[in-house]
Amino acid sequence: MATRWIFGNQLSHSLPLLTEADPKEDIILMVEATSRSTWKAYHKQKLVLIFSAMRHFADELRDKGFTVDYREADSFDEAWKQHQKTYQPTHLLYTAITDEPMRRALQKFQDTLAKTITVDVCSDVPLFLLTQDEAIALLGDKPWKMDRFYRQLRKHRRLLMNGNKPIGGKWSFDAENRKPAKDDVDFKAPIRFRPDQITRDVIHKVETTFADHPVSLRRSTGRSPEQKPSARSPGSLKNS
Repeated sequence: MATRWIFGNQLSHSLPLLTEADPKEDIILMVEATSRSTWKAYHKQKLVLIFSAMRHFADELRDKGFTVDYREADSFDEAWKQHQKTYQPTHLLYTAITDEPMRRALQKFQDTLAKTITVDVCSDVPLFLLTQDEAIALLGDKPWKMDRFYRQLRKHRRLLMNGNKPIGGKWSFDAENRKPAKDDVDFKAPIRFRPDQITRDVIHKVETTFADHPVSLRRSTGRSPEQKPSARSPGSLKNS
């Protein structure tokens, strides 16, 4: 049995990890790890965004027929041990990690796995246009600078190009974009959405579990953090 582990910044149905998955055979693992969320004093709205997106994505996968093992745990390691005890996977797949501290942490975890568990790392395209190896090959041994990479990629992919020159005659219009807007420019008010029950449950969790993180979320829902989440909260699901 194979476990396909999806992390909070990899929520795409187009990833090879999912397009190559078999809903009848594979288990999807998703983890809200408290310890990972305290590596830095993350903005509470960022935590709400990530956790809410994960829970909604898990529901979308269930609607597609996947078995999703969604866990809240102190650490990824603790969640994996619980998952392993329940499902006893012999094959672990995950999408390439681009965050260096997280990549090192996952490699350390991977080194502790039993030899009976095979591990495969899947491509992170289309989260990025290129894999890490392709990006390194494109840049070569010259200094890594964003402008140079941007130009190289446009040439390589023929994006907004007129032959070998950029459309419009310039590679960048940043100088114009940094100028203040004219007085007669009208900016529409941002679109706002009322949080659904899943998001309200996440807001409650973040306000109570990560109370010392920056910003209060009280105004996001119009209720106090002390109000309890619903009994149907996906965050309370362990195996479903």
